[in-house]
Amino acid sequence: MYQQNPKAKEIASKRNKIILFFALIFFLTGAFAVKKFFYAESAFDKQLKLLSTEINKTTPILVDQNTRLDRTETKRGEVFLYHYTLVNMEKGSFEEEELREFLRNQILDNIKNNPDLQYFRDHGAAMTYTYKDKNSNYLFDLTFNAEDYR
Repeated sequence: MYQQNPKAKEIASKRNKIILFFALIFFLTGAFAVKKFFYAESAFDKQLKLLSTEINKTTPILVDQNTRLDRTETKRGEVFLYHYTLVNMEKGSFEEEELREFLRNQILDNIKNNPDLQYFRDHGAAMTYTYKDKNSNYLFDLTFNAEDYR
């Protein structure tokens, strides 16, 4: 039976650690490159981020007597999110499905016809509207894609 001397074991262990270190560096560099080249942010995504930043400078803001826009955000893939609070409503004190359908129809009509949203329509942006009640309890999301408004 062959027995390795302790010095050889130590050298082999260090060599394996060095190989593992360089393999990890190579893997992380590759992952970063893939992300950079294949998941690059589009010019439209950048515009959405700028728009969100500008809107958020004015939030929170009441848009009508019942609705407050708390903030906006974007997600990669040309998605714009609006976060609203229904300031006079409390979860469980109204028919949620009726309100959801009412808001869906109103928002979709606005997306289709509001000239301010032409840029969104031209680029096929997805828009998500998230609603909370006056106590910050989540109510529902409404999402609209290009197929909904074109």
